[in-house]
Amino acid sequence: NFVLIEFVFGTVTALICKHAGIDQTTGLGAGSIIGSILALIIWFRFFSPEYKWKPESGSWAKSFKLLIPLYIYWVILFSTFGYLSKSFPFGVISLSSFLSAIMAGAGEEVAFREVGISYLARQWKDENKIILMAIIPAAAFALTHVTNIVTLSLPDVLKQALLTFFLGVFLGAVYIRTGNIWTIILGH
Repeated sequence: NFVLIEFVFGTVTALICKHAGIDQTTGLGAGSIIGSILALIIWFRFFSPEYKWKPESGSWAKSFKLLIPLYIYWVILFSTFGYLSKSFPFGVISLSSFLSAIMAGAGEEVAFREVGISYLARQWKDENKIILMAIIPAAAFALTHVTNIVTLSLPDVLKQALLTFFLGVFLGAVYIRTGNIWTIILGH
């Protein structure tokens, strides 16, 4: 259902943008973001149960503190490397690339962290399975990146899948600890 909501909103906005003379990629990104947020609202409203291990309200400050290693890695180390090597792997910053980045953060974090982890918690109702609640959605997150085999070499796809698995476990642990999906979306 989540993918269907995201697909429908992405397709509709891409078509609207095409007829308005706007880049379709921008429309697809904007629509997918809207679809992701709509899916999150539906999940919160109808399906998100309370769990005793999940904090009552997500702490922004705690979430940002726990995400510091991610910020250090991506912002400081990766950006410094890009600057020193005069190689910017993310390409030119444009509205389309900005929306694509937000779309990835919103879509993947809602699907794998919010829905994936809370669904497993609802099914198992067991605090002893918290580690599995972080690992299983992270494995699914990694497997979705294997589809990049279409544009990347096998070694690059395997490296990306491994990186996304560990990133998924880390983000899942932060989500389980804080209950705040919004800072995780921003961190992504």
